[in-house]
Amino acid sequence: MARTRFRRPQRNGPGLLFILVALVVVAAAGARFMGLTPRATFEPISTTTNVVRQEIPAPQVIVEQPASSGTIVLYHAHSTENYSPNPTHARDGNVGDIGKVAQKLKAALEAKGYTVDYHADNFDVPDFSGAFGAAATKLSRVVQSDSVVAVVDIHRDGLPKSREEGYTTANINGTPTAKLLFVAGDVSNPNLQANVEIAQAMKDYLDKAYSGIMRGIKVQHRNLNGNLHPNTLTVYIGDYHGNSLAEAEAAVEPLAEALDAVLSEAQPTLAPVVTP
Repeated sequence: MARTRFRRPQRNGPGLLFILVALVVVAAAGARFMGLTPRATFEPISTTTNVVRQEIPAPQVIVEQPASSGTIVLYHAHSTENYSPNPTHARDGNVGDIGKVAQKLKAALEAKGYTVDYHADNFDVPDFSGAFGAAATKLSRVVQSDSVVAVVDIHRDGLPKSREEGYTTANINGTPTAKLLFVAGDVSNPNLQANVEIAQAMKDYLDKAYSGIMRGIKVQHRNLNGNLHPNTLTVYIGDYHGNSLAEAEAAVEPLAEALDAVLSEAQPTLAPVVTP
């Protein structure tokens, strides 16, 4: 008669199952003692499994601050300047037409994303000849902020009335527009080269985008506060005899557009601020 494969457990002795379990336990303990336990393996977490994962933060990426998030300091050293047909200068310590042009430029730059720190102080009263010095005293601390990307001083010219008609006026898209002249001073100005470079970059832009609006760039033997910041721009918007306030205001949008275009490109390589 053939033998059965497994014996039935005896009632009075340990069963076969018990013996097998004991052998497995002993073998496992021996393997652990001998260092033979296999390494655990882990299956990847299924995307459909509702498991909370610990998020690892992404590495920080340093992004250059765009110029349009910076601050432009705006002022007018000769604050009483008017355009014809008004008197050449405002009386009684009031700010002249140049202040209205500044307000329009402020709005145009803010629309492009800049913060405009506009100083409406009347710097040329009571001493017209000391206007640039008075402005420098007020602004020398202001421009030290890291957020400042440019300093703009706006004027109107005072040419002889004998100038030919249209000398300071351009026709831009059918609108009479005051021409722009950029001026840099070479007295007490370690930033002269940088001042001229931003003026030249803006002229290049305006010559292409608004042909005829530029009168040019001049370097004068004067202190025009160019030392306040490398990107200092002294702008003459039209002329007293040759232009009206409306024509000066028409030049504001091209000026703001050019400044934005140049600053956006130049922002990563700005030179350090030089204070008085």
